[in-house]
Amino acid sequence: ALVLAVALYCVANFGIAPKYQSDVSLYVVNTNNNQQPSQSINTGDLQASKSLAQTYTVILKSNTVLDAVVNDINATANSQKLTRDELRGMISVEAVNETQLVKVTVTSTNACLIATAFGNAAPQEIIRITKAGSVELVDHAEVAKTPSSPRKSMFALVGAVVGAAGAILFFVIKMLTDTTIYLGED
Repeated sequence: ALVLAVALYCVANFGIAPKYQSDVSLYVVNTNNNQQPSQSINTGDLQASKSLAQTYTVILKSNTVLDAVVNDINATANSQKLTRDELRGMISVEAVNETQLVKVTVTSTNACLIATAFGNAAPQEIIRITKAGSVELVDHAEVAKTPSSPRKSMFALVGAVVGAAGAILFFVIKMLTDTTIYLGED
């Protein structure tokens, strides 16, 4: 159990590149920025914005938006070349608690760079696609201080449990297959 726990901890610590999480939040508005802002917000506008937030979560996962983000990332001199499918596997998009906010969470070795690219490219692409409403950036991406994965302690715990179970199974099978005849003194 101890050997397997140490081995899996070393694999998690030295063999797996750490991944970080970074978020960017977008605020969905039912009116265009070009329209004259009204003095009051009515319930219909709030409901429409909530509905738009659900629609925008689907649009943010679309090939068009992902391609715009990939082009923005690949244009950066220091970044690795990224494909649309790789990007799709790194992101999760959700409307926050049935509000007008949409949150894009990126899990990657370069999470902050990718989340920043989403914050730059997504509002223009959404407005271009829908031709209605507007999207404002609420929270910019921040560099994570601690990695989100791999969880080294979980690797060690799984190694200890699997190692202990394997040792117990080994000794049970060894005892069941032992055909030695023992005397009473034994």
